[in-house]
Amino acid sequence: MVRPAGVLLAFCALAGCFSDDPPELTGAGPAASGDDASAAGSTAATTGTDAGSTAEEAPTSSTTGTTATCPTGQVQSWYVDGDGDSFGAEPAIVGCEAPAGAVEVGGDCDDADPEVNPDASELCNELVDDDCDGLRDEYSLANLECGPCKLSEFGPAVFWTCLLPSSFAHAETWCQSRGEAVHLADPVNGAELGHVRDAILDLLGDVPAELHFWLGIQRAPALWDSCELHADVVDWVSATGGSIDYLVWRAGEPDNEMCDPLCAAGGVADAACPRENCVEAADPATGEYNDRFCDEVSVGHVCKAPRAPDR
Repeated sequence: MVRPAGVLLAFCALAGCFSDDPPELTGAGPAASGDDASAAGSTAATTGTDAGSTAEEAPTSSTTGTTATCPTGQVQSWYVDGDGDSFGAEPAIVGCEAPAGAVEVGGDCDDADPEVNPDASELCNELVDDDCDGLRDEYSLANLECGPCKLSEFGPAVFWTCLLPSSFAHAETWCQSRGEAVHLADPVNGAELGHVRDAILDLLGDVPAELHFWLGIQRAPALWDSCELHADVVDWVSATGGSIDYLVWRAGEPDNEMCDPLCAAGGVADAACPRENCVEAADPATGEYNDRFCDEVSVGHVCKAPRAPDR
């Protein structure tokens, strides 16, 4: 069994293994008395016992079969690889040498399936995270569409553009089923919005009069009851409530058309007091936005997630 580095350091401290030179002597000095010699002998015996106990616990070299310390540079983490795909699973085992069946690289999220590991290509296969990046059924060169969705990447993000009629809340729930980091998309600039618009048109196959695809932008909660237009970016937040970077309205929008100043909305999707508190990509030429009642059924929606590093 490989022992932790702390035991190794204790052994070296007792056994003097950090120096090849003998301790420096200061002189013979007076002869020890009988009592003193007895005490010294007792101390030496105790020290020898402790050192011997420590030596028994030191790691053993698998190549020589002799007792050996583990050089600091050789201590590392190992991961048991149960499915033979060269990637192991947590937890790590720290030691000098690899235990049987262990490898140096971890990150395997399903160590019973050799087709699932960080080197695998993501596929469309019922929400399996093939490449262990926390996303499911996302874009890869081997996965350009999945179910009702076209899959794509742009810049540092991946997108699901889905022909799936739903309310704003149901669309966000669908996005979350693809991974914790997946939400309705809130484009950060005109180039990313252009990619979203193109992906929608590619999915539809023609150019409709209105796009009607939910995006991840909603009116700030403090403004749900107001019938003012609130066209500024600071008045709107992401699907998760965070700030947004970019907001571009179609001509004449937002108009908050459904707003009734005599009622108080209990949320973004209060059917008893509707407000146009959610945003959709609307204009087929530009993808520009329209404000819409959140509980209305859209044509589809667009999800987005940051692409995992080094993928």
